[in-house]
Amino acid sequence: MYRKLATTKIAAGEANDLGSVSSDSGLKTIKDYLTHIDGATGADIKIAFDTVDFTTEADATSEVTYETNAAASAEFTAHKELWVAYITPNSADTGDAATKAKRSFIFPVNTVNIASINVNDVAIASDIDISTQGVAVTNLLSTAALANADAAGVTMTVTKYAAPVAYIDIRPNTSAAENSYTGAAKSATAVSFGVSDSMTLTVDGLSATITYTHVDTAGNATDASAIAKAMADRWNVVHSGGTSLASASEVRWTVSAPAISDDTAGPITLTITAKDRGSRDIGAAIAITHSQGKTTTDSSIGFIIGNVNNQTKSTADNVAQGSYVMVTFEADTAGDLLGEIGQVGDGFTSAAAAGVISIDATDAFELSSTYAANSTTSNAEVATNVYPLESRLDVVIPEEANAAATSNANTFNRVSWL
Repeated sequence: MYRKLATTKIAAGEANDLGSVSSDSGLKTIKDYLTHIDGATGADIKIAFDTVDFTTEADATSEVTYETNAAASAEFTAHKELWVAYITPNSADTGDAATKAKRSFIFPVNTVNIASINVNDVAIASDIDISTQGVAVTNLLSTAALANADAAGVTMTVTKYAAPVAYIDIRPNTSAAENSYTGAAKSATAVSFGVSDSMTLTVDGLSATITYTHVDTAGNATDASAIAKAMADRWNVVHSGGTSLASASEVRWTVSAPAISDDTAGPITLTITAKDRGSRDIGAAIAITHSQGKTTTDSSIGFIIGNVNNQTKSTADNVAQGSYVMVTFEADTAGDLLGEIGQVGDGFTSAAAAGVISIDATDAFELSSTYAANSTTSNAEVATNVYPLESRLDVVIPEEANAAATSNANTFNRVSWL
């Protein structure tokens, strides 16, 4: 190894940082690779010669003094190794940027107009027609309303189909049903669940399966309401906690069915409801399948899947959608000290005032969240629980910034000497 000494201690890349390494070890052959990964984010490189012969212009001790890196110097002292690269990423807390307040409200789409929306004592809009999803979006996002929101210090967005729900009608299997079995069914006018049959409900990737044993608890395997009730009960066993397979705190959906009513013709409706009434589960996929048992004539089960907006034989509407429109306001400035709109939990009234959101509308509802991104405790909690009742995509609690800790990265690098 040879290095031309500098007259003062220097850092890598400075004018007097000159040197070269002659090596029979083969380390020089990976110079291009080391140069490439040195620039990679999070690079963690520790490369050293374990045996060194010196040709020097001074004594060997001076040659291997690591002027700019305590960790590399300590390694040399302990192991007498010559480090070429001692690069480790920063593992200290990098801090948090201040967050902007975000509040979201849902309104039922109906013939009753929203009387008024005011933000930070600025009138956003009044007498807003929300008779349909499309009309609501158009009127809430009018040029005037957006300009008023900007003047109030917020960004306003609107989302259709909030409070998502899906429906599955259980009925006899005919060509009008989605599974539209074309073989010889036991009956085209009455349902029948065969002794070897099974049925699986899948909601956004989660599933529950029933068999004849679940349905025929009272000799009612030809009862559409018994089939629906068995499916809802099974979902609640599989996804409810206690002795079940999954905790309800991890499941974002509820499944319900009417009481058993000795109804052989149907339709009887399964209702699948998102616990979060915000945007998270809008468009979630819904499916139900029925597997016939020993013969193709044992059963007659048909389905019509849809939602509050459409429920047809087409599979295109087999998704969760709601009958609400969601309006979201995000503050332009970050931090709770400068929030223009308060934060979730402050509530809203019909009276306009500075620093708050005021709404005059029938059945308006504010979404909620307890998640504070800059809080160590809540940040840890979010990794272990889905918090199904909270609207964490649509609500942000404003917080001030957290300063970063001093970096503990190591950057010693003499790859250029190779």
